[in-house]
This record gives sequence, structure tokens and C-alpha cells, in this order.
Amino acid sequence: MSLPQIHNLELKYLENDNPRKNVDYISTIKNITDTKELVGIVVPYNTEIPSDYNLEELIQYIRLDNNETIARASIIVDDQALLDNEDILDKIWVPNFLTSQIGSESIQPISKKSWKKDYLKIKDEPIKTSGNRHDLANKWGLYRFISFLNDHGIENADNLEKYKHDIANSDVFFKKQMYKEHKEFEKSNFSLNRNLKKIFSNIQKNMNKVAVVDDLVEHGWQELYSDLFNGDHKIIPFKNANQFLDNEDEWNNYDLVLLDLRLEEEENDPDIILSGNVLLKKIKVKAPELPVIITTASNKYYSLRDSIDFGANSYWVKETHELGVNKDYNYINSYKLLEAIDSAIEWNNSQRELIKLLNKIEGTVSSIWAEKGIERRKAFVTAQIYNQFSRFLEVKLGNTAYEASFIAIFSMLNELIVHFFPPAVKIKLGTEKSSETEQEKYEIYFDDGIDRELFAYKQKGAGKQWNYKLNNNLPRHIREGDGLKRSIERYKIYYLIHRNGSERFRILRNRYDKLRRKRNNLPNIHGNYDETKQTIIMDHLIELASFINDIMLNHDE
Repeated sequence: MSLPQIHNLELKYLENDNPRKNVDYISTIKNITDTKELVGIVVPYNTEIPSDYNLEELIQYIRLDNNETIARASIIVDDQALLDNEDILDKIWVPNFLTSQIGSESIQPISKKSWKKDYLKIKDEPIKTSGNRHDLANKWGLYRFISFLNDHGIENADNLEKYKHDIANSDVFFKKQMYKEHKEFEKSNFSLNRNLKKIFSNIQKNMNKVAVVDDLVEHGWQELYSDLFNGDHKIIPFKNANQFLDNEDEWNNYDLVLLDLRLEEEENDPDIILSGNVLLKKIKVKAPELPVIITTASNKYYSLRDSIDFGANSYWVKETHELGVNKDYNYINSYKLLEAIDSAIEWNNSQRELIKLLNKIEGTVSSIWAEKGIERRKAFVTAQIYNQFSRFLEVKLGNTAYEASFIAIFSMLNELIVHFFPPAVKIKLGTEKSSETEQEKYEIYFDDGIDRELFAYKQKGAGKQWNYKLNNNLPRHIREGDGLKRSIERYKIYYLIHRNGSERFRILRNRYDKLRRKRNNLPNIHGNYDETKQTIIMDHLIELASFINDIMLNHDE
């Protein structure tokens, strides 16, 4: 039969340069390995070297150990220490036995009732020296998300153990939270969510360059994101806004920006725009297509409202200790970040691609951009496709935003027509005796600043309506259908298409005709709307913007 075991606890210290040693309570207790017949633990009352050792705090850590044998072991203190420090009896935590009693049958583990009494003495709030709410939420949020990843297939046991160790050592309050977490996990019917495997795979496949702007990026968040995105090389860390601003030329090379809301120490004043939002505003002016997810420990409504107003694609509130240790909440909150990243991937494949195409058009015709109103159309389209926060608006407006965007992009063609086909030049025919009608004839030219070519004539008929006639010298494939009731604008587009080469003409013309029919079928144009045949989606907007870029290939200024 095994004899009851008494463990003489040896204090372990954190490795740092602090002249006053910091006790590593977690490693100290972890050093208790033989617990099969453990009944008591001999603990030092004080230390010979300068340190922050506290007997009461050590007892609290022992009582919170996940191993019930350790948690219920009797606390034994040296007799002489007790005699030298009579005030120990006035403290909340009183040792169960003295070292002189070792060997007697009286030393037994404490009862569950006594353990419960000790457990309830441990405070359910952090000590003030643990940091402000922002710091605490960053510590706890980091640990909880690492736990989530380890629970659901992205395992990094070393990382988890490291941050679990660090946060538990920083405050016994966090150790108590972890104890609650452990007990809840034991009681729950928790199982791995296999659907997350697909999301993780999508994120790791499509996110190859992620900028993380966070004042605490080097305090665990960089390692966490490296695990999530599957590679240290994918994470580009920035500790403050200035570092990120200095790297402006690289912004469009990033797949995503994870931006902390509070990059500096600021007051909790609703009139102050937090530093993360200030940077967000600058990002969206320079690169509105770059997806940005706000990551924050703040739960202030006005800060999140500012983030939405300044163009954040989404936001994620880091899990705080104030919400307890509920596994369901941990899953739901962690999943929100994954969902936001997944949406950013979709954004990159659709909305971002559209904005890039519009930017390309802007670069091609920069001299007429502001003058002809294309810049306003681009801003309008960006606004229409941007706000993803309101399900109410999505339900109420349905497909209206995409329809309005399609019309706005299509109208850019009209601006290009005005640019490349300046006002018609009036020509005089005949003599003073000639009829007024004969004299009102105009020539329409194509002019891109390099080439100038007669395109068509226009002349008022008897009914004061303008009649158009294409130049007979134009290629036949442009003039096909001349004289039919086709608008002159359509032939102008055909001419711009022709400038890209005759071998591509029919392909581009068919694309244009298909897009034009789609536009004409929208309810805001002619009202010929059939829901079963006509739905504008993001692909149609990209197709239209791509078409405009294609016909502009040979018209660079």
C-alpha cells in the first residue's frame, strides 16, 4: 500500500532582468508530478531572495489547479515561520497544517466543502495592476482565439501553452477563468465543427499577404495570425499608424488589412476619433478597394459607428473576460472573424476587381476624368457596392444597388463618346439662295488628339429631326445596318471597337450589344423588366467595366 505523499514545493521564477524576482506560479505547481497519493504540499512562507512571492496568491493557484488531487491538497507551513510571523493568523488564508505534523495521520486532503470555501474567496475581477480594460481584453482575447483554433483543427500546442501560461501568471483572476473554462469543457457536449475545415482552407489558400496594424502585434497577435493564415511570411506587422503610412506604395499588394482600433493611449471620449479609424480613413481615400477589418477590444458603439462610416469592410470585437468563459460564445465570436476574412476573400474576387477596373479606366482617360463626371460615377458605384452592414437595406432594396451601378458604369461610355467625338462642325452648302435645310449640315469627327477622321454627317430634315449618315469610307463592318433606326451613339461605340483591330471587332461588338440589351431591360431605363430573365450581379458589373477597358486599349492618351 502506498504511503501518503507530502510534496515540498520549490519556487520557480520567471526569466527576466528584473532585480526583484517574479514568481512563476504556474511552473512552480506544474513541478508537482507524483500526485497519486498526494495529501499535502509544504509551501514556503517567504523567500530569502527579493521577489514578489505571496503565500496567499500561491495557495489560490494551488486551489485552482485542474488536477483535483493538487487542488485539495492540504497546505503545510514551517512551524518556525509561523512563530516568526504571528500575523499569518490574521490573514484570509490560513495554512492547514505545520511541518511538525508531517508523518501524523491527521494530514489529509481538505474536504470538497473546504475547497469550495477557499475557491469562493478568490476574486472574480482582475487586480488593478493587471492593466486597463484594453490591455486585459487583448490578453484574454488572444488566449481565447488561440484556444478556438486549437479546438478546431489549427493546432499549435506550444503557442497555446505559452500564452495560457503567461496570462495565468499575470493575474490569478485569469487562472480562475481558465479553471471555469476547463470545467465547462468537461461538462459540455462539445465536438469539432468539420465545416470549419473548408473555411480554414479557403483562408489559407487565398490570403497570402496580410498587413496587421496593432500596437500589440508583437505580443502574440502576429503568431496567432501566422497560425491562422498558415505562414509567418504571410504576415506583415506594423506597430503603429506611421509605420503603415510609410509603406503606402505596398498597400495594393495586400490581400487584407487587420487594423486595431486603438493604436495609441486615448481617452474614452466619444468626440475623439480613435487612431485606428483615423488611419482607416486615410486608407480608404488612397485605396478604397483594399479590404480592412477593424479588430478591437473596444465595445463602444460610437467607435464602431465611425469604423463603418469610414469604410471598414467589417469589424471584430476581441473576446473579453467580462463575458465569462462560455464555449458557445467563444465559437460564435471567433467564427465572426473567420466570416469577415472569408467575406474579404469574396470582396477581393468581385468588388475589388471591379474597383481596379474602374481605376484602370481612370488612368487611361485621366485628362477628362473630373471634367466629364466619370470620377463622380466611380464614387457612386463604390458607395453602392460598399456598405455590407445593413441586412435591412439589402432586403428592402434588393438588387437596386447593382442595377444603379450598372447604369452608372454604362454611362461612362457616353462620357467617352463626348471625349473622342467633339461637337460637330457646321459646313455650308450651296449659295445664299440655297434652302435653310441644305445649309444645316454638320460633320462629326473622331479625334483622340493624334488621329482625326471624318465619322459621319448630321443634317436636319423637314421635321426638324436630325438625320445621320455614316462616312462611306468607313469599313463595311462598322456601317452594317446604317440607315436603320440605330442611335448614332451605338455606331460611335462600334467605331471605338474598330480602333482595336478588325479581328476583334465582332467579339467586342457582340459583348457590347449584349450589355446594351441588359441595360435597356432595367426598370429605370425603359421599364421592360422581367425578373425571370434579368438580374444584375457583380459579374455583370465586372464584365461591363472590363469591356470599357478593352475598347480603350488603343486610345491611351
